[in-house]
Amino acid sequence: MIISKGSATKSLSNFLGRFDLLRTIIIGTCVSIQGIYVRTFPDGRIAVRDGQTIYSGMPVA
Repeated sequence: MIISKGSATKSLSNFLGRFDLLRTIIIGTCVSIQGIYVRTFPDGRIAVRDGQTIYSGMPVA
């Protein structure tokens, strides 16, 4: 599920030298997406950013 789409801007946190956490999520039964961790939802799903798009799904253990 796509939850938002942003503009193509360089992350200020990367410019300042902060390391972002890569996470992998599962969407449906066989689609997985790896991206930069964004947030955790109350139902256990997490959001990751892949380029300009943010996806939400269940984390891979």
